[in-house]
Amino acid sequence: MSSNDKNQVLNLYKSWLIDSFLLTGLGLVLGKFIPDTAFLFVAIAFLVSCLVMVFTKGKMKLYSMYAFNVITGMFLLNTLEIYAANDIFMAAVITIVVVGLCVYIATRPGKDYSGLGIFLTIALLGVIVYELIALFMALPTINGVVVVIFAFYTVYDVNRFKRCLEDSVYMSDEEIIMHVANFYLDVVNLFIRILSIVAKRDD
Repeated sequence: MSSNDKNQVLNLYKSWLIDSFLLTGLGLVLGKFIPDTAFLFVAIAFLVSCLVMVFTKGKMKLYSMYAFNVITGMFLLNTLEIYAANDIFMAAVITIVVVGLCVYIATRPGKDYSGLGIFLTIALLGVIVYELIALFMALPTINGVVVVIFAFYTVYDVNRFKRCLEDSVYMSDEEIIMHVANFYLDVVNLFIRILSIVAKRDD
């Protein structure tokens, strides 16, 4: 890729990432008008938007990511409503600091964290299994562990995008969208888990 092509890719990445968080905010607002009886339909729409985003191409992939962002905001509202405003603010500040640090680590010159991928996948699968078991047994929460995993995922995902730019690897719009979605999910998961830890500390 030429320098202009790299700048275009980076600009698209930034633009779609900003759109994602703005649409999440829109979802937070719209969530106030969604009755509890419609939760099942929202959940179905969430799953459909995920599948469409992963398996489609072109504008449909972008629009499905936008739909995913809005629906995520709706679900996030249900989570935020059970926490105090000061806990939400503190969690947001900590998340920004953690993400900023991860981005700094990921974008340092000459760093390659591609080897983390397999270990992070195994760790995340382990967390999913543990938390499924915890639904039926009185097991302690592992929010701290999950925060560490998604912090490393943030480093991994940002570094992977950075290396694609540095290595002049061609990236289609669909690939850029998936890079954006990965980073977006890292941040959202970090925020939710950090919020749980902050709120528990205040109990």
